This record gives sequence, C-alpha cells and structure tokens, in this order.
Amino acid sequence: MNADAIAIRDGKTNGEMKDAMKTYAEVKDELYEYLLEETSKK
Repeated sequence: MNADAIAIRDGKTNGEMKDAMKTYAEVKDELYEYLLEETSKK
C-alpha cells in the first residue's frame, strides 16, 4: 500500500488530497452515467 492509500484509509488527508478525491468522485459519477446512457442506446 502506498502513502496516499494509507492516508485516505486513515482519514488523514490534506486539502489537495480532498480536492483530488472530490474531483475523482465527480468524474467517476459522470463516467458511470455516460456509460449507462451509451449502453442503453444499443
């Protein structure tokens, strides 16, 4: 496990990491919705 993974697991993140995790969650949700839409078109 790398240092970032340990920090996230332990809830010890700084502002930069929190921003990155928020952005990741938003992109992940958008990608999921896009994939659902594309799959339903077939």
